[in-house]
Amino acid sequence: MELMEPKTWVYRNLSMFNIEGFSSDAASINWDNINNLDSVDEKVVYLINALKSQAEASTAFLINLLNVSEEAVVQVVLDKILESPVRTPLSEDTISDIVEYKDNSLKCAENLDPKIQGLIKEIVPEDSGEVMIIPILAKEHRGNLPNKSIICPVYLVCLVNPSKNNSYVSKLVNETFKYCLTLLLNTRECEEERRLKQQCQSLLSVARKLFSHLGDLCDLLKEIMSEARRLTNAERCSLFLLDPDHMHLVAKVFDGVSPAEKRTEVRIAKDQGIAATGQLLNIRNAYKHPLFYKGMDEATGFHTRNILCFPIRDEDNIVGVAQLCNKIDGHFDYFDEQVANAFSIYCGISIMHSLVYKRIQDAQARSKLSNELMMYHMQVSDQDVADVITCPNPHEIPKFDSFSFTPRKLLHKETPCFVVKMFEELHFIEDFRIKKETLIRFILYAKKRNLEALAYFVSCLCHDIDHRGTTNSFQQQSNSVLASLYSSEGSVMERHHLSQTICTLNTEGCNFLESLNRDDYIKCLDLIKDMILATDLATHYNLHSRQLAMAEEGYDKTNPEHRYYLCSLLMTCADLSDQTKDWRETKKVAQLIYAEFFMQGDLEKKMGKEPANMMDREKASIPDHQVEFLTECCICIFKLLATIFPSAKQLVEAIKQNIICWEAAKDIFEKLCVEGRTSYEVLTSEDLETEIQAAMKPVKGV
Repeated sequence: MELMEPKTWVYRNLSMFNIEGFSSDAASINWDNINNLDSVDEKVVYLINALKSQAEASTAFLINLLNVSEEAVVQVVLDKILESPVRTPLSEDTISDIVEYKDNSLKCAENLDPKIQGLIKEIVPEDSGEVMIIPILAKEHRGNLPNKSIICPVYLVCLVNPSKNNSYVSKLVNETFKYCLTLLLNTRECEEERRLKQQCQSLLSVARKLFSHLGDLCDLLKEIMSEARRLTNAERCSLFLLDPDHMHLVAKVFDGVSPAEKRTEVRIAKDQGIAATGQLLNIRNAYKHPLFYKGMDEATGFHTRNILCFPIRDEDNIVGVAQLCNKIDGHFDYFDEQVANAFSIYCGISIMHSLVYKRIQDAQARSKLSNELMMYHMQVSDQDVADVITCPNPHEIPKFDSFSFTPRKLLHKETPCFVVKMFEELHFIEDFRIKKETLIRFILYAKKRNLEALAYFVSCLCHDIDHRGTTNSFQQQSNSVLASLYSSEGSVMERHHLSQTICTLNTEGCNFLESLNRDDYIKCLDLIKDMILATDLATHYNLHSRQLAMAEEGYDKTNPEHRYYLCSLLMTCADLSDQTKDWRETKKVAQLIYAEFFMQGDLEKKMGKEPANMMDREKASIPDHQVEFLTECCICIFKLLATIFPSAKQLVEAIKQNIICWEAAKDIFEKLCVEGRTSYEVLTSEDLETEIQAAMKPVKGV
């Protein structure tokens, strides 16, 4: 700022004198002392007392004119720094009147703003005598125009009943402020910077507090309003969130108390009231504002004097409005507006994250509840485990260890015993120090989840857990929950089976692998993962050329890649092993498979999609699809296995036999379908099996 010559007003009995040859007493002020004082208030105390003494006044004070926040503030009277500053708002007209003042003291007195007069009366009673007012003007640069400056009043020096004449006092103040105005303004600016820094620190502290309440939206909103009221020193705070369904602003927190606690609800139409503007508003007289909704005061009995209202936005839209009422020590100022603007950003971010966090919590809770319900209905009791341990049946079945044995011949209730038997015969329990009771509990849990999974130890046990009866492509096309979780990784259903396997292992009392050391445990889980994912035929086709190269080179058990390729091949073979059984068993499996295929086809039709022919119950030619599957997929896989293990050639022969049977079934399907039956009805009929037996009599083994 650039110092301007002070002008003089005399309040009440005003007069002006021009004194020539004036010798200022400003030089008698100890400037070293004033320079050493820290705060602007301390400097003002020193300066005011010096002016009072020199002017021989009864009292003195300084009115601080804050042009940015448009306020007149008295913080010091003589040697007393007021605990609660006396302040009044300024208007542009008031500032203009002060700037335009020249030499007409009577005109100046007449134009002195009533608010400033009222401020002076709060400091000096009416019977105290004459008050002499000297405005201090300075040039201030504003905005983005460095060469444009405006004249602003920065202080009003007030001296009560000075004994010295007006000209002397005016010159005294003029000379004094030539020395100290820059110092005062710099100190004031420094203190405002310090205040802004403190507010920034407060906002950072608030941000930390807000993010600690993300888990409870109601608590978060109350914390937001509590901090807003504290930062701006307001009497009341309310926060309204937009109800998009009914286009109302609903007070989620009103006067620091949530409606749930007050058992009331405050609603304002979106287009009604100050809160509905969606803009920051600083209103110094609420009842004179055209948008002020008096109904709120009438409903609550509260009298609103002034309002600071600011919007709260998410990334795109306004989600709410915060409203602060009645600043305790005057009016909301420029700095309150800055705090509100910054604070609204934290509010929007924290509310948005709280709502997202709440949705995540709800989803997790639903998932947990679903899992708990599933586990409740699939409880394995101690008695169930004891029944397996003490089972007296030797479980001796002819050809149990042969390729032609069909697991579906086992009684459902005895399957856990046979799994334990295989673990024992392969020395897994002894070699890996597996707790038998824990193993049995795991097997019983797996058994309750998916009966088709009881075939091939851990991975084979669990490779189809919670199968949904639909393909991976259907999961992705339907944008299912599973697809959203796993589609980026591929093998949607297989990854779900793997997840359910790990879930079962993590179920209390089911981790039969817990006795393994850390390295073996990690390796075992990795193997389970690789094996279950290998049951996706897409994975097999990706590995087929490398498995074929391995078979041609000769399997090397010391080669980690060979071991991986072989494990994947064995899993694929185990998954397709039903196709190596006799035709009657293969037909039963086909019934199960096509029941799932046609169910998926029906769903795709409802979705407006055209299903593949093999999924369409009206178009599917089951014998043709079976021949194609066995010829192009199964027989190739088992030939590869037979290259490594020659004894597996009998599995290839069994598949060839089934191809012959399905070829023979084509004519039977065509004949029976002409009679009006669907392809699936023919598949499940006894007539098909009878006619196949008749047609295949010359074929040994059918």
